[in-house]
Amino acid sequence: MTDGTPAGTKILRDIGKDAKSGITFDSTVVKAGSGVYFEAPSTSGNIVLWRTNGTTAGTGIVANGMTHVRLVEAFSDSLIVAGVKGDNPARLYRQTVNS
Repeated sequence: MTDGTPAGTKILRDIGKDAKSGITFDSTVVKAGSGVYFEAPSTSGNIVLWRTNGTTAGTGIVANGMTHVRLVEAFSDSLIVAGVKGDNPARLYRQTVNS
């Protein structure tokens, strides 16, 4: 999180503690509803969907059963997400977000 200055820039949440590694520079980040969504690893190492509302407590994994996630686009109150659910091959899904 930043206000645009070096002194005003701080870690919102160190997701590296929760995952095998943190967010990468090639991760997609999109705003939808009242949150910002991004892809990052879980503790299992799978790329999953994360959400933040700008607070430490409001930053966490979106529990949607999807792995190997790749955000495609925000659309109205939804995200278009490519990912794997269960034993199915990768598909496009529409993930409704909270306003």
